[in-house]
Amino acid sequence: GTQLGSGFAGVILLLIIVSATAYWGLTGAFDGFSEYRRLARANNRTGQFQEQMLNVRLVVRGFMANASDKAAQDYRQSFGEMITLVKEMQESVKNPERAKRVALIVEQAAKYDTAFVQIEALSKQRQTTIDQLNENGANMRKTVTSMIEGGAAKGSDIETAILAGKLQEQVMLGRLHMTKYLESHKDADFNQAREELVVKIDGLVKLLRDKLTGADQTLLQQFDKLHDAYQTLMTSVFEITEKSDALIQTLTQIGPEIAKVTDELKNAYNEDQNALGPQVQRANELAGAIVTWLSIGA
Repeated sequence: GTQLGSGFAGVILLLIIVSATAYWGLTGAFDGFSEYRRLARANNRTGQFQEQMLNVRLVVRGFMANASDKAAQDYRQSFGEMITLVKEMQESVKNPERAKRVALIVEQAAKYDTAFVQIEALSKQRQTTIDQLNENGANMRKTVTSMIEGGAAKGSDIETAILAGKLQEQVMLGRLHMTKYLESHKDADFNQAREELVVKIDGLVKLLRDKLTGADQTLLQQFDKLHDAYQTLMTSVFEITEKSDALIQTLTQIGPEIAKVTDELKNAYNEDQNALGPQVQRANELAGAIVTWLSIGA
């Protein structure tokens, strides 16, 4: 009776161990499959974010080339889709290190958007100032033309006519250099434009002021006002351009930084996926071996 009781107790104990091992193996396999699926989805979402971020950067490049309302709307749409993906990444991440990377992406994305909003505002301000600059420059040229037609060219003072002609030539030359600066954004071009439009024109105006009289003197005073306004607008355009270029440089830096963090995140997911597969396989093999031999023993 003792031997039979011990035998049944041993068999029951072995079956309990077999059942527990089988449960552990099946549960581990299910958990491993679920975790692998979660990692795969998180990795796929990260890839979608990476693609969307690239699209945002391309849209920004388009805005820089053509600062239109349509380009700004395209940015808003692309950035909104990117933020949606970031929120999903935040909700699905569990690993603390990966959570830090996602938080860094959120922070950098916010800086990126802030810089773009400022660039958009500066772009509109810059275009308005350039329009005023062009209008003012055209009025300067017309005023000098009126001086030539109204008195200097028709009078007997050939020297005055020559000075007025040089003034008109200087205005056109200076505006040409200013246009070059608006395209190149180089300090050297702006300094050259300032030399042509400020220093040299001031010298010609000083010479003309001593020679013109009557209506021509009034036109010269009008030219002085337009010239002063033009200088102010030149400075404004330069300052706006410097601010805008600095913000563009910020965008240029943030984009690759986000791309780098995203690559690190994808690599981390890939490493976990690659490690999880063999780990689950070994656990299943161990559970299978235990169940098989204990069953035989039972």
